[in-house]
Amino acid sequence: MEVNLPIKHRAVIPCVTFLLVFVFAGCGAGVSPFEKEIELKRVASGEPAYVYVPFEVPAGAETVSVVLNYDKNDGNNRIELGVFDERFAGNHQDKKGFRGWSGSVRDGFFIAKEHATRGYEKGDINPGKWHLIFGLAALESESVKAKISISFREVPADLKRTLDEETAKQFTHEISRVSGDKVWLRGDLHAHTFHGDGKWSVKAILDSARANKLDFVSITEHNTFSHHSEMDRLAGDYPELLILKGQEITTYGGHFNTWGLGTGEWVDFRVVPANPQSAKQIADEAHSFQALVSANHPTMDCKGCKWSYGDLTPMDSVEIWNAKWDEQDEQSLVMWDKLLREGKRITAIGSSDTHQPPYEPSDYPTNLVVGSPTVFVAREGKLSQESLFRSLKKGKVYVAEDPGKRVSLVAAKTARPGETVTFDQEGKVNYHVRLSGFSSDSTVKVIWKLKNGTTGRKTMPIRVSAVEFDGSVAGASPGYLRLEVRNPDGSMAAFTNPIWILGGEQ
Repeated sequence: MEVNLPIKHRAVIPCVTFLLVFVFAGCGAGVSPFEKEIELKRVASGEPAYVYVPFEVPAGAETVSVVLNYDKNDGNNRIELGVFDERFAGNHQDKKGFRGWSGSVRDGFFIAKEHATRGYEKGDINPGKWHLIFGLAALESESVKAKISISFREVPADLKRTLDEETAKQFTHEISRVSGDKVWLRGDLHAHTFHGDGKWSVKAILDSARANKLDFVSITEHNTFSHHSEMDRLAGDYPELLILKGQEITTYGGHFNTWGLGTGEWVDFRVVPANPQSAKQIADEAHSFQALVSANHPTMDCKGCKWSYGDLTPMDSVEIWNAKWDEQDEQSLVMWDKLLREGKRITAIGSSDTHQPPYEPSDYPTNLVVGSPTVFVAREGKLSQESLFRSLKKGKVYVAEDPGKRVSLVAAKTARPGETVTFDQEGKVNYHVRLSGFSSDSTVKVIWKLKNGTTGRKTMPIRVSAVEFDGSVAGASPGYLRLEVRNPDGSMAAFTNPIWILGGEQ
């Protein structure tokens, strides 16, 4: 049986092609399970790092259950796993029949009519040629041998046990005392559940958002949409919460978030790293769904996480604050501020990237309540996806450690972050700052940078829970004005997007 890849790939992975001709001959003769070895070989530079392995699903199959085994070599080998059903043509250009993805988080999955491993879509098991998709996230050498076991009648006990344990897990939530806000909507745009690499249920994410008095939340799983139907089913229980179906588009050259997908919609992640056209391709597809797209944690130091696509301008926003503030977020802040100095208006956001509750231990700093940090988006009329997205794209946004921190930066009496002002008759822009909810010994900085080279900042210590002061910018040149609040240890407590200053000398 031939590997159904474009001809340009066949020269790259001759070992895979040869082995599959041998391994899968006659596999569709019945519904008995089988177990075979394959060899996955590194693809050529400049090609998407994915390999498709076809297998026959026989008539009468009740499940497709797959278990993958290979030598991970202390993490130096990392193979990611997904599957397409019989509708798929077997090449990078086709999206039909995608049934799910678990990346390298799971080494197996099952799909049946009524149930499936989270990350995969339950439903009909139609006979025909299905394809496993292997993402070659990391190979220490030119190739790695792997063993796959596929069954069509019985679900392996450990796969069923995992599903049962996830379903039975109970969660607790602290209740926020934050009151409502008529000016700003509070939310979290980056969260993970059992459908991806998280340890939350979908319901627990929504419960945490409600307990924290958020107005909107998005669940953004890696390269899958299996959480969408569960979000739809639960949405009626949370009428006060705008629930955004999302995806973390996880490529080997950087991660993207997209929010506002329709049920079952997914943005193709099979792109070439370090190619600026790949970012544009992803942005264009997300926008075709009327969704927004954001660059995630662009300076994060993990394999495949750091942004390799160059220009960020195809993005609607960039996530410069991911989970707990650290040095990598500082680097993202510098990257974003450079774009602002160049006059590029891209919205900066932050979100929790929560993977598990705060009371559970974690090797990563993502055991956070939903809304840590919180993204605040200016309210424009009735809460809706459309009005939220309008404000977010315009940069009417600030980010704070939690939903209890309040920031008000107003220039020329009416302009807030994301809006524009001009110099008054005296050649100044006056601004007013009001803060509450920050710890004593924090510091607030108002920062401005103008096109003529003028830069400045006003720094004030925070001694009491509520702070209010005025200031002005002079320089008669276009530029921007923004605000940061720093904790006593120097970490970020809040930042605003800029107020843009127009007029003056160009």
